[in-house]
Amino acid sequence: MSLPCLSVEDLVEVAAGKTAVILDTRGYFSFAAGYVPGTIGIGLDENFGRYASMVVPKNMPIYLIATPEQVSVAVAALAAADRNDVVGYFLPTAVEDWEDEADAPLASIRQLAPKQVAAGIAKAEYQLLDVRQQEEWEASHVGEAIHIPLAQLSSRVHDVPVEKPVLLLCRSGGRSLIGATLLKNAGFPGSIINLKGGVDELINTLNNDFYDITV
Repeated sequence: MSLPCLSVEDLVEVAAGKTAVILDTRGYFSFAAGYVPGTIGIGLDENFGRYASMVVPKNMPIYLIATPEQVSVAVAALAAADRNDVVGYFLPTAVEDWEDEADAPLASIRQLAPKQVAAGIAKAEYQLLDVRQQEEWEASHVGEAIHIPLAQLSSRVHDVPVEKPVLLLCRSGGRSLIGATLLKNAGFPGSIINLKGGVDELINTLNNDFYDITV
C-alpha cells in the first residue's frame, strides 16, 4: 500500500491535534537539535521497531517523518513489532518549514557528554534517570540514579523529581533521548538533559573516589 506524502500544513495540523503519534526518523542528533513539538525521534536503525513498540500505544495512528526510501524500511520495522497503523508521512524538509508555517519555534533537547557532566554528578547537581531495561540496570548502573524503563516512562512522569536538572541515561544515548522527548511532550516542568555516549562511557569517566558507582 502506498502511503500519502503530506504537506507541512498537514504536519502543523496533525501535531496540534495530538490524536496520532509522529515518529521522526531523521536521526538522534538531528532530532535533538530541532524537532516539531510533540513528535518523537527514533533513529531508523536496527532498534527502530523495538523502541517504537515501547512508546507507541497499540491502534494509535502513526505518521512518519522520513524520505520516501526510508518509509518502506520504517513501515516494515513497525510491522515486525506489531505496529501496523502508519497512515502517512512527511518529508524531512517539512521540519525545516514548520517554524514559518506554525509561526512557532522548533523544540530541542540539550545534550551533554560524560566529561561535561562528571563534575556536576560528583556534586549531586543532577537527578539521574536511567531508562534501560531491568537486566541492563542490574548489570551496572550509577548509584544515585533512579530507574524507570523507557516503556514505563510516559505513565510514570510523576515519579521523576523536578528539583534538579534531570539527566537521562541509557546504553548509548538513543533511548534516553526518546525518554527526554517523552518528558517534554508530557509537559514535565523541570530541566531535561540527555547524556550522549551512555552509561558505560559515563561509568568509565566518573571517578569512584568521588561518586558511588554500582557495577
